[in-house]
Amino acid sequence: MGDQRRVVLVPVDGSWARLLAVEHRPLQGPLPVFIANRALCRTFGVEPGSEEAELAALLVASVAALSSGGRRIVLSARLPDTLLGGPLGAAEAANGAASLERLAPRQVEAFFTDDDRVDVTAAARAAAGLDVDGAWGRDAVQELLGEPLLWHDIGELAGWLDRHPGHQGR
Repeated sequence: MGDQRRVVLVPVDGSWARLLAVEHRPLQGPLPVFIANRALCRTFGVEPGSEEAELAALLVASVAALSSGGRRIVLSARLPDTLLGGPLGAAEAANGAASLERLAPRQVEAFFTDDDRVDVTAAARAAAGLDVDGAWGRDAVQELLGEPLLWHDIGELAGWLDRHPGHQGR
């Protein structure tokens, strides 16, 4: 009986992304992560295991990244359930929140971010420092959520960071 693996979405800022992709060092936790679990499926009214459930988890993780780092940068990994812990805050439990003690560079498969032509400034300002639910209701954040996130292979992250030097700090 093997561990079930699920898509785990990790909101990060530029400094965490750089640590992982450029310095090839693991991210030490506990890290807030988001998964398409039953709680998230109930919140969004989607079927467990569906593409809609994974998209909802991705959007929630993107808002968490926007709130804490000023840009939507989300890492994606397929990890065993045994590596996941409970949410770091009860407020995010309904949003599919979980935690992860450590994320190694080799575990990350992809990352998602906005197209370079998308201006995230207003949404980042509106979301700054808020939890996901607080940020989600802001008009500028809702407008940004209408913009699709782009998928990138994790091998592209170091180059992406070099092209976006304004997103290095936490």
